Amino acid sequence: MSQKELRITMLGKFELGWGDGRSHEPFTPKVATKNRAILCYLVLNNRLHQREELAATFWPDKTERAGKANLRVALNALRNVGLTPYLDTQRPEITFNHQAAYWCDVQSFEALVAKSRHEAEPDIFALKKAVDLYQGEFLEGFSQPELQLFDEWMSGYRLRLDDLMWEALDTIIRWSMRETADYESGIYYAKRALTQAPWRETAHQHLMWLLASTDQRAAALTQYERCREALKTWLDVDEPSPTTEELYVNIRDMKSATKPTTVPLPPLREPEPERETPFLAPLLPPLFVGRSEPLAQLEEALTAVSNSPRFGIVGMGGIGKTTLALHLAHTLRERFPDGVLWANVADEQPEEIATEWAAAYGYDLSQQYSGEERLAAVKRLLAEKQALLVLDDVWAGSKVRDLLPESGKCAVLITSRAARVVHSLDAEPVPLAQFSPESGRSLLLHYVDEERVQADPTAVNEICKLVGNLPLAISIAGSYLAYRPYRSLADFVVQLTQQIKPLDLVEDEQRIRETFELSWMHLEETQSHLFELLGLFAGRSFSLEAINEIAEIDRADIFMIEDRLQELVQLSLLRVEGRRRYRQHALLATFAQEKLGDEPAAKERYISYFSGFAEAHASSYKMLQPEWGNLDTAVKFAESTQQWEAVLRLTAVLKDAWFARGRFEQAREAFKVAFHAAVRLEDEPQLARNWLWWGQACLEQGDQVEARKWLQQALDLYDELEDGIGIADAEFELARLDIEQTLPEEAERRLNRVLILRQSQNDEKGIAAALYRFARLRHRQQNNGTASELAVQSAKKQQQIGDRLGRCKTLRLLVFIMIGLKQNEVAQQYAEESLALATELDDLGEIAMAKRGFAATYRILGRLDEANRLAEESYVSLERMGDRQSMTAVRFLQCLIKRSEEKYEEALPLAEECLVEFTRLKDDLHVAFCLVHQGDFYKIFGDKETAVQKWRAALEIAVRLEDQEMIEKINGRFHADDT
Repeated sequence: MSQKELRITMLGKFELGWGDGRSHEPFTPKVATKNRAILCYLVLNNRLHQREELAATFWPDKTERAGKANLRVALNALRNVGLTPYLDTQRPEITFNHQAAYWCDVQSFEALVAKSRHEAEPDIFALKKAVDLYQGEFLEGFSQPELQLFDEWMSGYRLRLDDLMWEALDTIIRWSMRETADYESGIYYAKRALTQAPWRETAHQHLMWLLASTDQRAAALTQYERCREALKTWLDVDEPSPTTEELYVNIRDMKSATKPTTVPLPPLREPEPERETPFLAPLLPPLFVGRSEPLAQLEEALTAVSNSPRFGIVGMGGIGKTTLALHLAHTLRERFPDGVLWANVADEQPEEIATEWAAAYGYDLSQQYSGEERLAAVKRLLAEKQALLVLDDVWAGSKVRDLLPESGKCAVLITSRAARVVHSLDAEPVPLAQFSPESGRSLLLHYVDEERVQADPTAVNEICKLVGNLPLAISIAGSYLAYRPYRSLADFVVQLTQQIKPLDLVEDEQRIRETFELSWMHLEETQSHLFELLGLFAGRSFSLEAINEIAEIDRADIFMIEDRLQELVQLSLLRVEGRRRYRQHALLATFAQEKLGDEPAAKERYISYFSGFAEAHASSYKMLQPEWGNLDTAVKFAESTQQWEAVLRLTAVLKDAWFARGRFEQAREAFKVAFHAAVRLEDEPQLARNWLWWGQACLEQGDQVEARKWLQQALDLYDELEDGIGIADAEFELARLDIEQTLPEEAERRLNRVLILRQSQNDEKGIAAALYRFARLRHRQQNNGTASELAVQSAKKQQQIGDRLGRCKTLRLLVFIMIGLKQNEVAQQYAEESLALATELDDLGEIAMAKRGFAATYRILGRLDEANRLAEESYVSLERMGDRQSMTAVRFLQCLIKRSEEKYEEALPLAEECLVEFTRLKDDLHVAFCLVHQGDFYKIFGDKETAVQKWRAALEIAVRLEDQEMIEKINGRFHADDT
C-alpha cells in the first residue's frame, strides 16, 4: 500500500481509492456518508480545524461533548480504512496532511485553471485537461440538508467550480475562434458547455457562429431555436439578447461567399494569419568593432544575384567569427523574404537542425522517423525558399552537407576554424585576421575610462599587443580592468607580461588561454566554483535552474546565483542566450573543463538534476527541446561513472518523449548504453524491456532487420521469464512487422498468442488493439467480412473502456473495410464518426487521416470534387507533420481519384511516386497495386508492351503473396488484352 497514493474524486460521483493514475483500487463503500463529507471538508480547507468547530458542523443537534465523541469515532473509522497518514490529529486541532501521497481531482482542476490565468496567454492545453477532469458537478448527488453549515459550504464550492468550468470552456472556445481557427474543436467545447449549462446564452452564440463558419448554416439556425427554447425553459426569458438576434439575422441572410461580422464575436470567417517570417539567430552581442571591411564584403556577396551563394568565415577560435556572422544575420534580415535560419553545429545533430528549421515554417518532422528522411524533407523545403542559412562552428563538412539545398535561392554562411571544411561544402572561404592595432584599441576603450588612458597613453596598445589583438582576449582583459577601476593600465601591463609568454614563444590560442588564466585567478570563490561547473555543459546552452541545482545552492538563493552568473557575463567569461539561459564560448568551456577535472560528484549532481527534470517534463516537449543535448550527456555521464540505475531511469523516463519527437537515433544510442547497464545489474526484466524499446525504435525508423533482431531477443527473454505482459508486447510489435513485410501466417500466429495473453490479463485495451491489428491483417488479405467483424468488436471495446484514440483508428479502418464490402453508405457513416472523434481529440494526425477516409468514400460515391478537396487537405496536413508513410497512402488515393476522373496523365506520375515510396517501405501489396494501375494507364495510352511488363511484375508479387483475388484480376487483364 505504501507504493500507492490516495486518490479522491469529487467532480461527479464521489470516489475513494488507492492507485497511481493507471491502476485503481476503490474503497468508497467502506467509508460512511458523513465520514466522506468530513474528509472532503478537511482536504479542501487547508487549515487547522478546532475540534469544537468540526463537531458543531457535522453534529449540530448534539452537545459539544457528544459531538466531539462522535468526531473521534469518525476519525477512527477513517484511520481503519488506511487513512492514518493523511489525518494529523496529534495537536488539539485537526488538519489533512497535504504532504502525504494523494491526488484530488478538485485541486488539480483548480490548479490547471489557475496556471492558465497566470500565463501571458491562455494555456489551452492546461484548460483542456481541466475540462477533462470535470466529470460532473462537485459531489454530484451528495446532499446533507441536516448539516446546514456543510451544505452551505458545499453549495458555495459547487457554484465556484461551476464558474471555473465555464471560464475554462469559454476561454478554449474563444481561442479556437480567434487564434487558431480550430472551429471543429470549438464546436466540441461549445456543445460541452451547453451540456453543462444550457442557459448560457454566450455558449449558444459561440456555437451558432462556429457552425456557420464551418458551412453548417442550417445547423446554426437550428441552434438559434434551441437557444430560444433553453432561455425560456431555464430562465423564463421570452427572447434572446440583441447580440444573439443580430447574429441570427446575419447567418440567415448570408450568402455562400459572404460571412457576416458580429460584435463582440469576430468575423465568421477570418483569413488564416500569415506565419511570421522565421528569424532564428541569437541575440546580438553588445560590442562590435573592427570588422567593417569583411562585413561589407559578405553583405554584398550573400545578397548578390546568384543561385545559392555560399561563403565561410574562417579563423582561429576567439577571433570573432560568430560575432561577425551574428551581425550579418541581423543586418541582412530584411533582405531575405523567407527569413534567417541559424544552427549551433557543434552541439546539435543534423536531424535536430532539420527539425528546428522545418518547424520555423510550420512543418513538423517529428514523424519522419529517420534522420535521412528529415534531412531530405528539409532540403526539399529549402529548395523553394530564399533564406539565409547560418551554420556556426562547423568542424566537419560531412555533418551539415545534407542540410544544404542543391538548388534554389538560399544563401549559406558558415563559420569554421578550417578553410578545408569550407571548401568541402562548396563554399568560398573568407579569412578573418586578428584585429589591427586600431581595432584592438577601439574595443579595449569600451571597457576603460578616458582618465586611465590619459594616465598611461601607451599602455592600451601594449595590452592589445600582449594578447595578440585577439577580440575574445581583449574583451576578457577589458572586463578584468572594468572590475578593477583603481588598477592602473601600466600596472596591468606588468601583470600581463608576467602571465603571458613572449609573442614568439606561444601560439595564439595558448595566448587566449593565458588571458583566461588571469581572469580565473582573480575570481572569488563562488564565481570560481560556478565557472568550473560550467565545464559540464561543454559549450551547450544551459538554464539558471540547472546550474543552481548542480552547484548545490539553496533554491532560495537562486537570485544570488543569477547575480554571480551575470558577473561572469560582465567578465566576458559567459554570454546570455535568452531568458535565464546561458552559453560559453567553446574555448572557455574547454578551459572550465580543465579546471573542473574529473569530478564524479559534480557529474552525479548533473545526472540527478536532469533525471528529475526529465521526469517532471516528460510530456512537455517545449521544455525538453532546449535540453536535449544536456539530457543525452546525462546518459553518457551515467555510463562513464557506472551509475547503471541512473542510466535505466533516464532511458525509461525519456523513452516516450524520444518516440513522440522522433529522436530515434538518440533513443537507440541510449538503449545501447541501457543494455550494458541492465547486464551489469543482472536485471533481466530491464534487459528485456530495453530490447523491446530498442526494437520499437528501429521499427519506427524502418530498420526492419535490426527491429526484428531486438524484438525477437526481447520475446525470447520474456518467454524465459514467463512474463505474459512482456511476451504480448513483443509479439504485438513483431506482428506489426510481419504485416508490413507481408508475412500473414506469422502475423496471425503472433496475434492469436497476443489475444490469449491479453485476455488472461484482463487487458481490455490490449485486447481491443489486438483485434484492430487482426482486422488490418484480414483487410490486407481482402477478407473484409471477417475484418469487419473484428474491427466492430475492437471499436465496441474501445468505446466501453474510453480508448478514444484507439477507437478513432479503428473507425478509420472500418471506412476502408466497408468500401471493400461495397457498403458505401455505412463507410460514409464511419468516416463521419471518425472525423468527429478525431476533432474531439484535437489530434491533427487523426483528423488528416479521417479526411483521407472521407475522400475515399466520396470517390466511391462519385463526389469527386469533394474527394479531391479532402484528399488535398489531408496531404497538406500530413506534409506539415512530416508523416511520410501516411502521405504516401493519401497520394495513392489521389491517384485513384484522378483515375475516376479519367485524368490518366495526372494519375500516372502519382502512381510512379507511390511505387517508389511503397518499395522503400517494403509494402509489397501496395507495390503490386501501383504496378497494376500503371499497367492500366499505359494500356490506355496505347503502350501495350509496357502495360504487360507492369502487370507481369504485379502478378509475380501477387503469386508470392498468395493473393488469389489479385491474381485473378491481373490474369483477367491479360485475357482482355488478348481478345
